[in-house]
Amino acid sequence: MLLHILHWYSPFSIRIIAFSKIFSKIDREKGDHNKPLLNIVAGTSIGAINAGIIVSYVTESNTWDGSAERLNEFWEYVSKESSFDLMPGVKAWWDYLHNNVHSGIASGEAARRYYSAKEFAITGVPSVFSPLIPLEPM
Repeated sequence: MLLHILHWYSPFSIRIIAFSKIFSKIDREKGDHNKPLLNIVAGTSIGAINAGIIVSYVTESNTWDGSAERLNEFWEYVSKESSFDLMPGVKAWWDYLHNNVHSGIASGEAARRYYSAKEFAITGVPSVFSPLIPLEPM
């Protein structure tokens, strides 16, 4: 039995595109389209969501071609810019502090991820989740 376990991590797009290209080539070369190319596709945490999206696409279309695009479409749909992303120069300021003052200070990207996660935990993300405690007065 053919057993492959695929595990996705960030940055997922590059790996998914690579897997998509490899599996599309195998699709064409294998010639046996009555059997699945993989018996198991698995992931942990966000990788399980990525795997589910890809497997559902392959199940619908019987090919890996386009699976990376489907995954990118999903992430574009649920993505939202944070306030940190909208403030010009803030990321560069953090990078300056990290590179010129002390390397123990967070980089711009690390600060963006940290403060964006805090913001989204409080405000929620449309199409994904709402905070447990509503911010509006009742």
